[in-house]
Amino acid sequence: MAYATVAELKSYINELTGGVQTSFTAGEDAVLQVFLDEATAEIERQTGRTFEASASATRYFWPEDVTGDTLFLDKDLLTLTTLTNGDGTTIASDYYWLQPDNVTPKAKIRLKSSVSWAFSTDGRIGVTGTWGFSATPPADVKRIAKRLAWFYWMKRTATGETSVAGDNV
Repeated sequence: MAYATVAELKSYINELTGGVQTSFTAGEDAVLQVFLDEATAEIERQTGRTFEASASATRYFWPEDVTGDTLFLDKDLLTLTTLTNGDGTTIASDYYWLQPDNVTPKAKIRLKSSVSWAFSTDGRIGVTGTWGFSATPPADVKRIAKRLAWFYWMKRTATGETSVAGDNV
């Protein structure tokens, strides 16, 4: 999912061009959507982070992801709905902390002293929740996505040719 809408990008282009382009064809709208998708993918590639959480999903973790009482997550966790131990049992929410404290997203799960990580043969820890930096992309990320999509839009007709005015230039 793109971090900005086509309508937001069109408004941004209108603002940047001082109203030079205020209307777009349906075909241009489709191109703008492609550029927004590409901008979102580039932001995620460069930062290694997804800034807008998607639908609930389960990610799995192995013993090497655990150090002592702490499971280190490989992606930003926004909300946790179910934690399944490596032996298949569900760990209730009052038996762990999501860390770091007081901020989102979460990067690790620390068990309280009354519980421990357990792995049966071929077992793995399952973490079900929404994965991402925030529920909606932060304003600065949206602005970067629009700016990058605008850059793609402006370069769409560039041929790469260079002209020289004359010998005295």
